[in-house]
Amino acid sequence: SRNSAVNGIFKLALDFLESVGFVGCIHCEYVPSGANPADAPSRGVYPPHNLLLPPIDIPAVLIPFVVDALSPLTSGELSTADIECVETCGEDDSDGGEDAAVGDDGLDEFSVLVSAI
Repeated sequence: SRNSAVNGIFKLALDFLESVGFVGCIHCEYVPSGANPADAPSRGVYPPHNLLLPPIDIPAVLIPFVVDALSPLTSGELSTADIECVETCGEDDSDGGEDAAVGDDGLDEFSVLVSAI
């Protein structure tokens, strides 16, 4: 991919599989945003509440790391999100713009589906 972030994720996944002695076949496929059911939720756009799964019990040790997806972000969460975006995207995303480049295939954004067989 021409997207260095995607390449980095692939490398981490493949390095991990190698480190645990994975023997098998990995198939990767680009999924256009329009065909990806996780695209809207990944952008904070959720289906109606009646379609959401019921809440689960979160272990106390994990609670400091979990954000309620149905509540507005706190000022602390917003400042952390900006820092993480600068570190991972290489640019400030406070304008809400896209970070992914448009490729020759016309996909302005994509998710990667990795399946191991």
